[in-house]
Amino acid sequence: MFSAPPAGLEGPMTQLSQIGVTFQRDGSLALDSSKLEKAVASNFNEIGKLFAVAGTTSDSLISYAGSTLATKAGSNAVNITALATKGQLAGTAAANTTITAGINDELTLTLNGITSTFKLAAGSYNAASLAAHLQATINGVAAFSSAGFTAKVSQDNGVLTITSDRYGSASTVTLTGAGALDLLGDEPNATTGVDVAGTINGMAATGSGQFLTGFDGLKIQVTGDALGDRGTVDFSQGYASQLSKLIDGFLGKEGLISNRTDGLHQSIKDVGNSRDALNVRLARIEAQYRKQFTVLDVMISNMTSTSNYLNQQLAALANFNKQ
Repeated sequence: MFSAPPAGLEGPMTQLSQIGVTFQRDGSLALDSSKLEKAVASNFNEIGKLFAVAGTTSDSLISYAGSTLATKAGSNAVNITALATKGQLAGTAAANTTITAGINDELTLTLNGITSTFKLAAGSYNAASLAAHLQATINGVAAFSSAGFTAKVSQDNGVLTITSDRYGSASTVTLTGAGALDLLGDEPNATTGVDVAGTINGMAATGSGQFLTGFDGLKIQVTGDALGDRGTVDFSQGYASQLSKLIDGFLGKEGLISNRTDGLHQSIKDVGNSRDALNVRLARIEAQYRKQFTVLDVMISNMTSTSNYLNQQLAALANFNKQ
């Protein structure tokens, strides 16, 4: 395994010998410290790829996000058919910038499926300061912050828009309460976020927010730019990953040792079943022999009685002849 470059790995570092790790005659590994120091100085970022799984993208707005044991090493073409968007709620009229306690200060916001009711501070604002106050109030709600959700509030000519910071189909914003009409108008426009969509290696991938996951578990993050072909993602498995798989092939739940152990346990069970079957058979044969012995014993006893009777009769006959 160590004698060949890791699958899918390209670049200036593809073998252990390039960082000073070599095999000795007895099979052990040896390290050339000076060669390692030179490699660290010249190609520090490439050394990690020798050992860990790594993904390299040709598009700066696409990044490698993860993989599974089923992900195969190699180059993967990426095509994007839809970019991820955020959910938002856009007002249809300029906001009332005067907040009055008990009149229009209470709001109920549902952000990404979580609902909470809160109040704005009473006072007179301009559009910008009201947007800033609403944003700070929303992001200060414990129910949202504990879930990791935040929102951005912007204004354009006095019209407010509340936008979730989350991407994808789970990104939603709705606002109700006494002050909702004053802030956003009669019929604000609610837009649900969209998940990224596309293919990896020509196969349809699953989108969740900005993350796109291929059928083999390769996961990438698409942060923007245009639709269509977006270059490639080169995935490689370093020596540590390959060694882990190799060891798992021996020690894992479905590994060689486990399968062999299961086979031996099954053999022991089969021997036990054969022993039990043999004991049953022996018991049956013993019972048969005991039954036959009993019959023979009775027969011999009867023959002995007959023999004794005949001896008595012969003795009586001999005495009769003498008389």
